[in-house]
Amino acid sequence: MKLKSIIGIPLALATVFFSFTIMTVWWQILFSRTLENYLPAKLYEIEKQQRNALALEGISALENSLWVEPTTVCSRPVCIETKQKKYHIRQTVLDRLEAERQNQKRIFYSESLFLISVMLLAAVYMLALVRREKRRSDEREQFLAMATHELKHPISALSLLLESLKRGSLPPDQQERFIERGLAELRSLKQQSENLLRVQQLKVLSRPEKSPYLLVPVLRDLILRCEQQRGQSGRCQLTVTDETLTTRVNRQGLNLIIGNLLDNALIYSTDTVTVSVTTSGRFIRVDISDLGLGFTKEEKNNFGKMFFRSTRHQIQNIRGSGLGLFTVMRLVSLMKLKFTMQSNGPEKGSCFSVFLKK
Repeated sequence: MKLKSIIGIPLALATVFFSFTIMTVWWQILFSRTLENYLPAKLYEIEKQQRNALALEGISALENSLWVEPTTVCSRPVCIETKQKKYHIRQTVLDRLEAERQNQKRIFYSESLFLISVMLLAAVYMLALVRREKRRSDEREQFLAMATHELKHPISALSLLLESLKRGSLPPDQQERFIERGLAELRSLKQQSENLLRVQQLKVLSRPEKSPYLLVPVLRDLILRCEQQRGQSGRCQLTVTDETLTTRVNRQGLNLIIGNLLDNALIYSTDTVTVSVTTSGRFIRVDISDLGLGFTKEEKNNFGKMFFRSTRHQIQNIRGSGLGLFTVMRLVSLMKLKFTMQSNGPEKGSCFSVFLKK
């Protein structure tokens, strides 16, 4: 998705938001001016009413009025003079009008504060939308670029091998080696394609199961399958404290997480890989530990990056996609699981722990 299309909708929303802000500010200015004129307007209305009453009913209208009272000196805003006496507004009436004005001001300021808060939240939300969509666009572009780069190597190697075989000038033993190498490149291409497809399906794999299932049998089947794929039967050792542990974590998602961790342990170590299942409070803890190549603090900080692989020659000499740990970390984040990684340094092994909800 292009940046223009990403920013288009939020930009339109921002225009509407800006227009609404202008209208709100203008309304607040008008209402504020109305509040300032509230008391003089009310006093003018009372004075006009009392003068009309005086003209119609005579002095008795002022004597019996609830709004004004007799006075010798007009020290308040409303002042009505007759031949006999002077009348000004009662203090209680003046206090009540001032209280009403203050109440209107409180309502006005509270509503203004609420509107400003809503608009600020809307602005922050729109900004977050733009940033999120831009980040996703960058991730998609990076994903496509890296996927193209990663798939290009096995395709180029296969092309060269097929061209060499097509010439027909190779001895039988060399043809056999070329065919074996081509099959290895095909397996690598298939693995890369499957990894890329899994990355695109992570959100689906993060949904929990409707009913709980036994965890240990799933782990046993997964360990056996990983050992068979690598042709390293018996390398994984499973230790369990409770065979009846159950979980509702997505089964396919769990297979992908544990499978990738087991696959990495089998690839980057030569000793026994230990898988231990224990309980930790409300969680089931699954540890995959080995005595292999381990990792540094800098490498650990980069494990969440797509296609990242260590620059150490021991690792560079081992075929890999750089998507295994990225997939694990992305999936545990979507599934809201706790995940830890520990290593004492290069050549000192590593331990990856996944905490599953019971």
